[in-house]
Amino acid sequence: MRARPMVTLGVIALLALTGCAEVTNFVTGRQPAIIEFRPARPAPPGTACPEQSPVPAEPGAVVCADGQAYLLDAIAGTGRAERAEATPGATCSIRVDLDGPGTEALREVTGRLAGSEQLLALLAEGELLTAVRVAEPIGGGELQISGGQSESECDRLAERLHG
Repeated sequence: MRARPMVTLGVIALLALTGCAEVTNFVTGRQPAIIEFRPARPAPPGTACPEQSPVPAEPGAVVCADGQAYLLDAIAGTGRAERAEATPGATCSIRVDLDGPGTEALREVTGRLAGSEQLLALLAEGELLTAVRVAEPIGGGELQISGGQSESECDRLAERLHG
């Protein structure tokens, strides 16, 4: 009968410790990437693509992907991927489930950008993942990133996002 209070204290201590620690992927031993949410717009024609990496945090930074240059506004929010899975197929895609702060930041920034001419740029580790037009606010904390990646690129990106 005395073991029950010890087990309860052990569980409480474990919960307290995990709430204070950084999230780590126990398979890889790495932390999930920080995903930045930044309003953006296409850069004027002829804007040169810089060779810098990572992308500067200040507003007005230029970033390029697939030959398109974008002007980034200030970081509107950040989050981490609680889960990132690559889905193979004709068009590889990555499903990303965000943590609580990421879900809230995404809801706020997509609420502001919905229906506007501005784009939502998603960056991880200073690299542009995608820049998309937002039709409506995203409130569920789930993203789907798809594009012209190969299956191996998709797998690498999902692993990098999740840690």
